[in-house]
Amino acid sequence: MSVQRESPPRRPAPPPPELADDEIDLGRYWASVAARWWLPLLGLVVGAIIGYLIAVGGGSTYQAQAIVSLGTPLAVGGGILPTVQTNGTAVKQIVQAESTKQRVAHDAGLRPGQMAVSTTPAGGATAATKGAPNTLFAITVKAPSPRKAALAANEFARIVVQTISDQYVNPKIATFNAQVKADELELAQLDKRLAEEQGLLGSLSGAEKLAAIGIIGIAEQRRSVVTDDLLSIRPLLNQARTVESGRVLTRAVGTKTTARSKRNSAVVGAFLGLLLGIAAALLWEPLAGRFARRPAL
Repeated sequence: MSVQRESPPRRPAPPPPELADDEIDLGRYWASVAARWWLPLLGLVVGAIIGYLIAVGGGSTYQAQAIVSLGTPLAVGGGILPTVQTNGTAVKQIVQAESTKQRVAHDAGLRPGQMAVSTTPAGGATAATKGAPNTLFAITVKAPSPRKAALAANEFARIVVQTISDQYVNPKIATFNAQVKADELELAQLDKRLAEEQGLLGSLSGAEKLAAIGIIGIAEQRRSVVTDDLLSIRPLLNQARTVESGRVLTRAVGTKTTARSKRNSAVVGAFLGLLLGIAAALLWEPLAGRFARRPAL
């Protein structure tokens, strides 16, 4: 009966030379950084200080913000009517249009590249939770001077309100105004005619008097119809002006703001300083050895 010998366990294969070299290099690099830990720390602190100082001394710009309300367009039978006023992207498209920027820059005495404009919803989450469209927007302009920043922001707000209101509400208000003027003119004419006919009643004969009374009755009926029409139009006109029409709620005033964020500048400076400190720690030995091998003059 033959006895089978167990084969000895296999030894793990040695790592490839390239991997071993990489581990040795990484270990050497880490040892170099750890031995001169004060260099990355110094770079971190100095970089943060330099970044902060650059932010503080980098100059200032001015910001102005205007708040606009687009209004709420209402249908004839009630309810909100979907129009450009209920489209939140319309404000951004109008403001960011190149033609609008050039027009505003010219009116404010700026070059288009000297100002930055942005739009943000100003209504919060209240309107969204109730299912109603947000109609409040903030238009913010940054420019080199407070006066020009305010002029530009107010002009942007005026253009937004004018452009959006011209699509639906302004024609509606113009139609109501025309109807009110027509009714008021007709009422004035009817009142004049009634006064004339009533003044002639005493001097008229029987047949003429009956005809004048008939004319007065017809005029009074017409006056009643026109008055009812006027009473129904005036509330609609007032509603269009106060509820449906867009307006500038708050005009812009220029305020000073820093051109750079102090915190962000300090963080970026600290990161760059840390990288330079690590590089200095890694290059310390090679440079020190090179200078040490140089013959003395």
